[in-house]
Amino acid sequence: ARSSFPRCHYDPERPNGDCGDGITNPFTNEEVPNKFWAQRRRLFSRFDKGIQLDRESWYSVTPEVIASHISKRLVGNGQDIVVLDPFCGCGGNSIAFASRPQVKMVVCVDIDVEKLKK
Repeated sequence: ARSSFPRCHYDPERPNGDCGDGITNPFTNEEVPNKFWAQRRRLFSRFDKGIQLDRESWYSVTPEVIASHISKRLVGNGQDIVVLDPFCGCGGNSIAFASRPQVKMVVCVDIDVEKLKK
């Protein structure tokens, strides 16, 4: 099955993280490296709908398609499942689990309280 995610990839020939969509990296390359900015929609397909990532999350979040695959495999055919994500970070895996109809609740835990507030 082909992914419905936009085909944006880093091309060092394009300026400032533009992956072909004409949107350049609004951050400095030190804040958000261009190679991560160019792949923002691979991390979250709805990135432009308000996704907020801190510096660490840009390189540590599980890309959406991988998180979706993991959640599908782990949830299986169960019902009313409660998921504990003990190292949720910015929530990539938690979002994938919460999107499964079999999942009743996702409990997110992280050492970084600021990530849990957003």
